Amino acid sequence: CVKGGSPLIVHLLPDAERTEWHAKMTTVHELAHVYQRADDVRYPDDDGGYQALLAQGLFQGSEEVMADCYALTYLNEWTLSDGVTEAGYGYICGDSERQAIRDWAAGMNAPVG
Repeated sequence: CVKGGSPLIVHLLPDAERTEWHAKMTTVHELAHVYQRADDVRYPDDDGGYQALLAQGLFQGSEEVMADCYALTYLNEWTLSDGVTEAGYGYICGDSERQAIRDWAAGMNAPVG
């Protein structure tokens, strides 16, 4: 989770039941939140960046779904399950939302593959 004194620090707790795939998805999901917090600094009035994307209805208007889409896009995945564990909030983004992620990340100077 991203919490505590600095929104740019990610806390990951070990989980013996988590697969390597799930650990990657969780880590990249949390990285997306770090980028969202950095974007909040760029656009403190919510007039740009990811807030504008959410206001347009992308990612179901959810920061969490956007973070899932970021992870799916970054890892080139099309499911929130590896067949053993589930990750995320249940919504799989499509091509247009993935392109929005790529464009947003490029604007943050953090391009996605």
